Amino acid sequence: MCRLKEPAPLPSAIELGEGGTLKFTFTAIDTTSGSAIQPKQAHLLFEDLKGEEDVTLPVTIKENGKASFTMVRHFLVFRK
Repeated sequence: MCRLKEPAPLPSAIELGEGGTLKFTFTAIDTTSGSAIQPKQAHLLFEDLKGEEDVTLPVTIKENGKASFTMVRHFLVFRK
């Protein structure tokens, strides 16, 4: 488990093996009031360390500020 505060990146890259699953669960918080928020738009940005191919994916956040995102390795396509 890793706790992040936006806009800090992960402390190290995550390698996902064949058949592996990556799951993010988080709560969107207003940094001023400390209460949960539901933004109209939210996205996760996956940056390519080589700067060749970044991916931005939409995420739905519930009224209570909670969100979950799951990526399964066998759906990923790697290009050379």
